[in-house]
Amino acid sequence: VIVANPQDTLKELMEKRKKEKEDIKTEVVTTTQTIPMIKNEIFLDFSYFKTIVDNEKDQSYLIQKTKELLTVQTSATLELGKILEEVAEHLLKQGSPNGVFEKFLEYNGINVKSARRYRYRYQLYTRAKKNIKPIVALLSVREIDYLHKCPEILEDMTDDITLKEAKELLKVEEVKKIKQEY
Repeated sequence: VIVANPQDTLKELMEKRKKEKEDIKTEVVTTTQTIPMIKNEIFLDFSYFKTIVDNEKDQSYLIQKTKELLTVQTSATLELGKILEEVAEHLLKQGSPNGVFEKFLEYNGINVKSARRYRYRYQLYTRAKKNIKPIVALLSVREIDYLHKCPEILEDMTDDITLKEAKELLKVEEVKKIKQEY
């Protein structure tokens, strides 16, 4: 809020307001994104768009927008996981009484199970090899839960694995584990 100084002319006052607005815009623009844009199609399969649209221009457009959506979704999910992990670690180090983290989640409108999933994804993402990180970011909730229970599978993933291959590997490993339990 700008308080007018009687000595300021109208022009000076308008310039101050303009500068404040520019400063606000700059702050918004300069926020950093920790997760890189999903650009690489090596691990993704966009062939579906060929089945719904004949025009290559429209296919490219839909693929680009899908990449943008995936980038926003994965970035937000991983950022939430990072923040929740930091809060959980901080509270643990401080020796906070039981229930403080849950109350923090409740205050912020985050379900306890969702918070756990965000943290699992973030933990696995930080442990993953550089080329596997985008795969971890794109796995389903169920796949993340399973991978969290069996993190050694993460080490078995090769650098050239695709998202589809990673999902198939997790299914095979899950079936093996179920068979071993019976």
